[in-house]
Amino acid sequence: GVSTRTIYRDVGALQSTGAPINGEAGVGYMLDPSYHLPPIMFEPDEVQALLAGLRIAATATDDDLAAAGARAETKIRAVLNDQALARADRSPYVAPFMAEDMNLRDHHRTIRKACEERRKLKMEYGDKGKALTTRTIWPIDLLPWQSVWTFYAWCELREDHRHFRVSRIKGLVTLEDRFPDTPDSDVKEMAKRFSSSQT
Repeated sequence: GVSTRTIYRDVGALQSTGAPINGEAGVGYMLDPSYHLPPIMFEPDEVQALLAGLRIAATATDDDLAAAGARAETKIRAVLNDQALARADRSPYVAPFMAEDMNLRDHHRTIRKACEERRKLKMEYGDKGKALTTRTIWPIDLLPWQSVWTFYAWCELREDHRHFRVSRIKGLVTLEDRFPDTPDSDVKEMAKRFSSSQT
């Protein structure tokens, strides 16, 4: 389900790590049969942490991450022994789909991709008093605060960093313009400066 170019790139990446793969593009490749990858071993609590995170991502973020999380869980479960699988099946963490979260999934995807690609967003946003403003923002991080999803961004309108609630977005468009990385994109530093006041 991927392009030929992707295969060539991935084989090259494996070769660069020392995997004994012989051959060339357009002809074929062969892995030395004496080569073995070490097994992936997760500790029990590591499995529970991964599964809990994947379940939360599936319900609280966006559909693309939910699908990726399902694929990741399949891969994780494939390397577990019977005892570890049984414990994974007994995980007490349940992340239900909430109606209000479902309505925000498209916004989550748009903001996440803009953060990854460093693209500006044009946003229609309602403040606490429901007054609407149109802003161009530089999204940096998505942050959950208890039951509220917010994101941290540079706001061109205010010429300052702001926190925005995802639930208050009325319209969102990704722009072609990109913004540079800055020291303020460090979420740890941002969290230290975070106060209870929000835009």
